[in-house]
Amino acid sequence: MAVTYENLARRAIGVQELFACLSRIRAPRFSADHIAQCALHLAELANQEDLIWDHLAACKDAAGWNRALLSPRSFVLASSDDALLRVNVWSPTKPHSAFRDYERALYGYDLAHNHDFHLLSVGYFGPGAKTELYRFDPEEADGSRPQRVELARLGDAVLSKGSVIYYEKYADVHVQREPSALSLSINLLFRHETHERDQLVFDIERSTVLGTAPFSQRARIARLAELTAVVSAAQSTQANHHSREPS
Repeated sequence: MAVTYENLARRAIGVQELFACLSRIRAPRFSADHIAQCALHLAELANQEDLIWDHLAACKDAAGWNRALLSPRSFVLASSDDALLRVNVWSPTKPHSAFRDYERALYGYDLAHNHDFHLLSVGYFGPGAKTELYRFDPEEADGSRPQRVELARLGDAVLSKGSVIYYEKYADVHVQREPSALSLSINLLFRHETHERDQLVFDIERSTVLGTAPFSQRARIARLAELTAVVSAAQSTQANHHSREPS
């Protein structure tokens, strides 16, 4: 279940110390104790005032940015064999901008969705965006068609500096609202996760699963398989064509 943590950190740590702390956790992976310890260390990382600014300064050229950039609003801060740190930028949209719809889609504002991976997020800079939290039973829907589900409202959370939210894979649904001012958050993602289900998008008002998210891990794998099949068929056709050409 989604859990929010406040006022955890009493010290500041760096990236390498965070990874070292995570590796020393002996609680079962994704147990309540494991998640609580991860949240503590992530909050301690957010206490490092120059963390992101030093990282941005180190990306001095286009090659550095190309390696770090995940999307126009997120980039990789650091990674290890077991975890990855991702920075998300949250910006208020301009009410009368011609690009407002594009901006809202870019940031995913007002889009109710779950995740196909476990996720912790900590506020790093700015007032933070409000998040509406819900929960449902993943067994109720697979996203193959619009399906009614029972969505339990868990309340709201604001990702202000040092606050941490944990989202449980598949079961936790959330809606991100835009912040009042520029805000940054840091996500902790875990490597070596399995993906048994697709990521889904929801209509909160109608308590309905609308379908699978186009950016879900399983959807990416399916599209890659389709592309591979198309390429293989094209190569086979080309080979047959050349074999029939007169010598």
